[in-house]
Amino acid sequence: MLRGLLDSGLIARNADGEFEERVPIHTLAVPDALRSLLLGRLDQLGPDERFLVDLAAIQGYRFDPRLIASACDSPPVAALRAFAAIERREGIVRSDDDGHRFDHRLLHEVVYEDLAPELRAEYHTRIAEARSRSAGPVPDGDVAHFLARHHLAGRRPLAARPVVQPDLDYLKGQCRFLDAAELASHALAHPGLLEG
Repeated sequence: MLRGLLDSGLIARNADGEFEERVPIHTLAVPDALRSLLLGRLDQLGPDERFLVDLAAIQGYRFDPRLIASACDSPPVAALRAFAAIERREGIVRSDDDGHRFDHRLLHEVVYEDLAPELRAEYHTRIAEARSRSAGPVPDGDVAHFLARHHLAGRRPLAARPVVQPDLDYLKGQCRFLDAAELASHALAHPGLLEG
């Protein structure tokens, strides 16, 4: 792998003989051989398990099985049991003291990118709607950010209208200016989401 990065010019040795990036490594696509290997692990899942894993990928590298259950109108215990079985059998997901996560960030990325765009948008909408059911009447902070992100990526982006401004305020208050600019850019693509 290192030889491949050197040969492609993505990394090089500096004057001290240390490796340095020529292109930010985090921007590179997952190599096809690795993608195939990871997708092979997913092929071992049944359709219902794959549905849960796909929804989890929409939420993120770390995910909440109870929210995933709500998004697919299932009881939480059913999702918890399914994720436990997937963890034992395939090791695709893990549970730890902080909740649930994918076994590796690349695995999360491959699952997310393997979804067809329309299906990905539908799942973002399901996740946003499930989270909206447990949100207060005027979401703010992390909840506003979560809802804005998923509604804007979903099939009904205008549903983000009530949370875009609270999310922008939250992000600016957290000094997350790049995130705020990205959110504003996505919102501006949909007339009526931002005012002023």
